[in-house]
Parts: sequence; C-alpha cells; structure tokens
Amino acid sequence: MIKIDQEGKRLCDIQAELFEKSVGYLDMSSEVFVRRFMNSKIARELDNKAFLDDSKTIADIFRELDEQYGKSDYGSVKYNKDVMYWVGYLYRYFSYTYAMPSKQAFKILPFKYVAGAFFPFHSLDVSQAIERLLESKNISFKEEDMLMRGIDTLRVIRNNKDPYTYYPVFGNERFYLRRITDEDAVDLLKVYSDKESLNYFNSDNCNGDDFHYTTIAQMKKTMDFWEHSYQNRYFVRWAIYDKETKTVIGTIEQFHRDSNDHFNNCSLLRLDLRSDYEKKDIIINILKLIVPSSFNLFKCGKVVTKSFYGNIERENALYELGFKESKEALIGHNHEHYYGYWELTKT
Repeated sequence: MIKIDQEGKRLCDIQAELFEKSVGYLDMSSEVFVRRFMNSKIARELDNKAFLDDSKTIADIFRELDEQYGKSDYGSVKYNKDVMYWVGYLYRYFSYTYAMPSKQAFKILPFKYVAGAFFPFHSLDVSQAIERLLESKNISFKEEDMLMRGIDTLRVIRNNKDPYTYYPVFGNERFYLRRITDEDAVDLLKVYSDKESLNYFNSDNCNGDDFHYTTIAQMKKTMDFWEHSYQNRYFVRWAIYDKETKTVIGTIEQFHRDSNDHFNNCSLLRLDLRSDYEKKDIIINILKLIVPSSFNLFKCGKVVTKSFYGNIERENALYELGFKESKEALIGHNHEHYYGYWELTKT
C-alpha cells in the first residue's frame, strides 16, 4: 500500500469535486456517470497523474466524457452532493494508495456498494472506510493473502518508484516475485545445490563465487549478503515462488549498470532457476512479469541478461521475448571479458 502524499490528496480533491458537480451538471443518473467516469480516458489520466499537468475545467471534462461515450439522460436516480463528493474522493484514494487503475477499483468496489456506506463510514478516515469496505467483501490486499489466493499482484505505482525504497512485487496466475525471507532457505538450497542448475548461473564479475552451495549455513550467509546488498543499493533480488507447488524455485537479481563498455546504462538481470524449471515457456512466464517494468525501475535504456552454451530453452525464450544476442563483451572489474549476453532495447 502506498502512503498518500500531497500529490495524491490533490488528485482526490479533483475527483471529489467532479463527482459533486456531476449532480447538477449532467442529466444522467449518478450510477451511469460513475460507471462511465471510472472507465474513461479522464480516469486513466488521473491514474497516471498526467491530469496534474493539464488545465482542463470541469466543463471540459464533462465535454470529453460526452465525446467518448455520447450524451445521455439515462436514469433518474441522483445521489446528493455530499455522497458523491465522498465517493469520488474515496475511489481516487483507493486507486492511488493501492496502486490500482480506476477501472479495477470500480470493479472491486461497485458504486452502489460504496454510496450505500456513506452514512456509516463517512465520518471515518477514508483509509479506514476503504478497509471496512474491503473487509465486508472479504477482500485483502496483503501480499501474503494475495499469494494464497493466487491473484495477480497489483504493481502500477510501485513499478515507477525507487525499488530500493519500495520493494517491488509481481505476480500472475502461476508465479510470484517477492522479497526473499529467512523461511526460503530450504527451498533455495535445493536450487543452489542443484549441479545441473549450476551450469546456468551467471557468476560473471562475482569475485569467484560460483553460487554452488551444499549447506543451509552457506545458503543463509548468501541470503544475508543479498539483503545487505539491497540495503546498500547494490542490487535487488527476488524469490520466484511457484504457486502450484508452493515452493521457491529460483531467484532474479537486477541492478542498474553504468560502464565504459557496450553494456552501459542497462539493467543487468540474473535469472537462477532450479534445473527442472529451465524450460522455455516457464522462463517466458517469469520474465514477462518483470522485464516490462525494468526500464522504469532501474532507469535504463536496455535490459541485459546472459544465456549459456547449449541452453536452447533459455535462448529460445529470450528470442521470443524480443532479446537479441550480442557479440560484445561485458568487461569485468579486473578487465575480464565475459560473453553470452542478450539485450532488449527500450522502445
């Protein structure tokens, strides 16, 4: 959950005023207006904060809605202005703090459900009102609860934030990328003690560490180093959790790299998988979660990752995702030359 800030509060005020003014300005019912608005281009501009740089008037906004959907006088039930103001503010607060598009917020909390809660909840802090509304529908957005339910992780806002301040999480119907925890040590040891996987771990420029560990103590020491590196902004490393087997089956590391070689201004991505997961479709499924956000997260012009001789599954996956094999060498700390890198340039 994202903490509300002055920019967020300004967006809430704007949307609240729009909802309030709709009562007297438009002929359609309040329900029709809200349904149109929450699915509109204007709502997407508010989601992306682009609206703050615009100079649209209330009349301009209502005119744009008419242009998008056509004029309508459908419906006769209009809620009073106080209710509409509160509903507009709450929807924007929900979208902003839960990193959620307006369209999805509207689906989760339908208009009549929210408006009907005005009298019991309007005196509460808006964040508490949202929590009550979600609790009443048995909905939780705690990461562990999302993991158990197997729903997609919402990541719109966090993907544009500093990853060393807001730890990004990603998910789809099969995999979940999250922060590594102490409880992952046993699963991770199965990954890093797997001799077949060892052939596909990228240990370039890692001071001689080949990432082959055979004891829990070794694994935990490395995990401590990963956390230390995150705290010092060296790199971010995620656990890859398989929702079907309820196990961690690998990790992904990423960081911004500036250099004097070909791989400058890039995000370097290391993907370590247990050998039975080294399959094209699985690799595509996992990388699709994180690669599109990498350019914003790590402020780079391209994403770079390594494949290995004979690893047809990984190379086919990278090719299908749009990566191109590079003939250039990545130059190490001591001027070592490392090859086998693939790159995806930002478009």
